Order: sequence, then structure tokens, then C-alpha cells
Amino acid sequence: MTTWSTTTWTQTNSGNKDFVVSQGYLSRGDITVTLNAAAQTVVTHWDWMNDNRIRFVTAPAVDAVIKIIRTTPHASLAVTFTDGSPITSASLKNVNLQMLYYAEEVEDAATA
Repeated sequence: MTTWSTTTWTQTNSGNKDFVVSQGYLSRGDITVTLNAAAQTVVTHWDWMNDNRIRFVTAPAVDAVIKIIRTTPHASLAVTFTDGSPITSASLKNVNLQMLYYAEEVEDAATA
């Protein structure tokens, strides 16, 4: 099952180590991974293959539940605008994505 902020996989192949990160995110640090509800540590248990895929060090057992969870920081803005500084499309995109991702996460929590 996939929500806006979480992708859930059930392992079906005993040798599969690779899983797709299907939700958008601002920073790799916004992504956490669990295996059967236990937090998995980046590098120790899994690592990034590219921006859209992770690889476990050891393949999860068949029927294991893997969750890839996005948690977007919202206590401060991703971009701070100051007087006289240029406003770039990348800055505007990051601010909008931060608010969109956080809104999605709030919606997911409310409907869980």
C-alpha cells in the first residue's frame, strides 16, 4: 500500500535487496526505512543506490514488511528569503514542495 508519504512493500523474493522510493522528498535525510516495524539504519542496514532506489545490505526474509517513510521537516522553511536576494525558481520550488509534502504527511496521519 502506498500513501502520499509512505511506500509499503512485502518481500516476495528471498534474494531481493532493492526497493523503489516512489514518493518525492527534499533531502535523503527525510527518508527512513523500517523492516517489520523496526527502524533500519542507513549504511548499516541499507543504502542509497540512486535517488529513487535503496538496497538492503542483507535481503529481507520472504513476507517481511518494508516501509519507506518520508518525514519532511516543517519547523523552519527549507529556504529563507532575504531583502535584496534573488528569488530563483529552484527556491520557490523547494518552498512549495516542503509545504506540499508536509500537507500530504498530515493527511496520511489523519486518515491512517
